[in-house]
Amino acid sequence: MPGFSRRLGEPQRWDVINFIRALGAAERAKTLGPQVEPGRAWLVAPDFTVSVGPLAPTALRDYRGRRMVLLVLYTLPGSRARMTELARMYDVLWVMGVEIIAVPTRASSTAIAELGASPPVLFPVMTSGAADIVATYQLLATGPHAELLIDRQGYVRAIWDDAGGAVQTEVEKLNAEKSPPPFPDDHVH
Repeated sequence: MPGFSRRLGEPQRWDVINFIRALGAAERAKTLGPQVEPGRAWLVAPDFTVSVGPLAPTALRDYRGRRMVLLVLYTLPGSRARMTELARMYDVLWVMGVEIIAVPTRASSTAIAELGASPPVLFPVMTSGAADIVATYQLLATGPHAELLIDRQGYVRAIWDDAGGAVQTEVEKLNAEKSPPPFPDDHVH
């Protein structure tokens, strides 16, 4: 095994190191549950490009310092009831400082239309790049439907598998934190 690292080039070595880091974070993420634990921010949300239809792409990290994000990985038809519930409560969550970003687990260019027109879905629904986001975040939350609450600093603070959870209650906890965690150091190779 000692000669293994010499056979890999610099980029490949960092790919292996980052993969091992991701596996370690995924294993440790199992300790995160459906309730925010004040003062326990440690898992930096993996960044990705938010690409919705013809709009200019942004990045998840662009929400830092501005809004929390409820990342929803959903599968139709099983997630339909929860997606309807989220569409109905979107205005309340928005006022509380939360943006919902929905990612279909089965990539589709018609993802928005598949959700239906009533109630209207006013939050971003990924129309491209979903497969990579799902592959990354399903290391942290398994199942056909998962929700991850990411705080304003960029840390995953609560994870719900399957049915979703009491998002408003957990957002209130984050809004009440007296000393939010520092912004993460994103230096990775």
